[in-house]
Amino acid sequence: MKTHQWLWDIDKIKFVDIIDCNVIELISRNIQELSNPSINVLKLAACIGHTFNLDTLAIINQDSPANTAKQLWEALKAGLVIPLNDAYKIPLLDSIECDATEISYQFLQDRVQQASYSLIPEN
Repeated sequence: MKTHQWLWDIDKIKFVDIIDCNVIELISRNIQELSNPSINVLKLAACIGHTFNLDTLAIINQDSPANTAKQLWEALKAGLVIPLNDAYKIPLLDSIECDATEISYQFLQDRVQQASYSLIPEN
Protein backbone atom coordinates (compact mmCIF):
# COMPACT_ATOMS: atom_id res chain seq x y z
CA MET A 1 0.00 0.00 0.00
CA LYS A 2 1.33 3.45 -0.91
CA THR A 3 1.45 5.93 1.94
CA HIS A 4 3.15 8.87 0.19
CA GLN A 5 5.55 9.47 3.06
CA TRP A 6 9.28 9.54 3.51
CA LEU A 7 10.72 6.55 5.34
CA TRP A 8 14.26 6.34 6.69
CA ASP A 9 16.33 4.22 8.99
CA ILE A 10 17.88 6.59 11.55
CA ASP A 11 20.34 3.94 12.74
CA LYS A 12 21.78 3.57 9.24
CA ILE A 13 21.93 7.33 8.79
CA LYS A 14 24.02 7.70 11.96
CA PHE A 15 26.75 5.57 10.40
CA VAL A 16 27.00 7.50 7.13
CA ASP A 17 30.34 9.31 7.04
CA ILE A 18 28.98 12.57 5.65
CA ILE A 19 26.54 13.42 8.44
CA ASP A 20 29.04 15.55 10.35
CA CYS A 21 30.37 17.32 7.26
CA ASN A 22 29.23 20.58 5.80
CA VAL A 23 28.82 21.23 2.10
CA ILE A 24 32.27 22.82 1.74
CA GLU A 25 33.92 19.74 3.25
CA LEU A 26 32.01 17.44 0.90
CA ILE A 27 32.99 19.43 -2.18
CA SER A 28 36.59 19.64 -0.91
CA ARG A 29 36.70 15.85 -0.75
CA ASN A 30 35.60 15.68 -4.40
CA ILE A 31 38.18 18.25 -5.42
CA GLN A 32 40.94 16.31 -3.66
CA GLU A 33 40.25 13.36 -5.94
CA LEU A 34 41.60 15.42 -8.87
CA SER A 35 45.26 15.43 -9.88
CA ASN A 36 47.59 17.83 -8.07
CA PRO A 37 47.97 20.19 -11.06
CA SER A 38 44.17 20.48 -11.33
CA ILE A 39 43.79 21.09 -7.61
CA ASN A 40 46.50 23.75 -7.67
CA VAL A 41 44.97 25.60 -10.61
CA LEU A 42 41.53 25.45 -8.94
CA LYS A 43 42.97 26.99 -5.77
CA LEU A 44 44.48 29.81 -7.83
CA ALA A 45 41.22 30.36 -9.70
CA ALA A 46 39.39 30.57 -6.36
CA CYS A 47 41.63 33.49 -5.42
CA ILE A 48 40.61 35.36 -8.57
CA GLY A 49 36.88 35.07 -7.99
CA HIS A 50 33.73 33.28 -9.08
CA THR A 51 34.41 34.18 -12.72
CA PHE A 52 37.92 34.24 -14.18
CA ASN A 53 39.66 34.25 -17.54
CA LEU A 54 42.42 31.96 -18.76
CA ASP A 55 44.95 34.76 -19.25
CA THR A 56 44.79 35.90 -15.61
CA LEU A 57 44.83 32.32 -14.35
CA ALA A 58 47.86 31.46 -16.52
CA ILE A 59 49.77 34.48 -15.21
CA ILE A 60 49.08 33.54 -11.59
CA ASN A 61 49.82 29.89 -12.40
CA GLN A 62 53.15 31.00 -13.91
CA ASP A 63 52.55 28.81 -16.93
CA SER A 64 51.30 29.18 -20.48
CA PRO A 65 47.59 29.53 -21.20
CA ALA A 66 47.69 26.18 -23.05
CA ASN A 67 49.22 24.32 -20.10
CA THR A 68 46.92 26.06 -17.64
CA ALA A 69 43.89 25.10 -19.74
CA LYS A 70 45.08 21.49 -19.74
CA GLN A 71 45.47 21.57 -15.96
CA LEU A 72 41.95 22.99 -15.63
CA TRP A 73 40.47 20.38 -17.99
CA GLU A 74 39.97 17.79 -15.26
CA ALA A 75 37.90 20.24 -13.19
CA LEU A 76 35.85 21.04 -16.29
CA LYS A 77 35.16 17.36 -16.88
CA ALA A 78 34.16 16.97 -13.23
CA GLY A 79 31.70 19.85 -13.61
CA LEU A 80 33.35 21.99 -10.94
CA VAL A 81 34.11 24.77 -13.42
CA ILE A 82 32.12 25.67 -16.49
CA PRO A 83 33.27 27.58 -19.58
CA LEU A 84 31.43 30.77 -20.43
CA ASN A 85 31.90 30.31 -24.17
CA ASP A 86 33.16 27.74 -26.67
CA ALA A 87 36.60 29.35 -26.90
CA TYR A 88 37.81 27.18 -23.99
CA LYS A 89 38.45 24.36 -26.49
CA ILE A 90 41.06 26.32 -28.48
CA PRO A 91 44.06 26.11 -26.09
CA LEU A 92 43.63 22.35 -25.85
CA LEU A 93 44.73 22.16 -29.49
CA ASP A 94 48.50 22.59 -29.47
CA SER A 95 48.75 23.96 -32.99
CA ILE A 96 46.32 26.88 -32.66
CA GLU A 97 47.08 30.27 -31.13
CA CYS A 98 44.38 31.89 -29.01
CA ASP A 99 43.61 35.07 -27.13
CA ALA A 100 43.48 33.81 -23.54
CA THR A 101 41.78 37.01 -22.37
CA GLU A 102 38.65 35.93 -24.24
CA ILE A 103 38.44 32.50 -22.62
CA SER A 104 36.43 32.73 -19.43
CA TYR A 105 35.16 30.28 -16.86
CA GLN A 106 33.15 30.31 -13.70
CA PHE A 107 32.83 28.00 -10.75
CA LEU A 108 29.71 25.86 -10.88
CA GLN A 109 28.54 27.59 -7.71
CA ASP A 110 29.95 29.70 -4.90
CA ARG A 111 30.39 26.63 -2.70
CA VAL A 112 32.79 25.08 -5.22
CA GLN A 113 34.86 28.26 -5.19
CA GLN A 114 34.80 28.31 -1.38
CA ALA A 115 35.80 24.65 -1.20
CA SER A 116 38.69 25.25 -3.60
CA TYR A 117 39.80 28.26 -1.58
CA SER A 118 39.56 26.29 1.67
CA LEU A 119 42.24 23.89 0.38
CA ILE A 120 44.85 26.66 0.45
CA PRO A 121 47.05 26.28 3.54
CA GLU A 122 46.85 29.21 5.94
CA ASN A 123 50.59 29.87 5.82
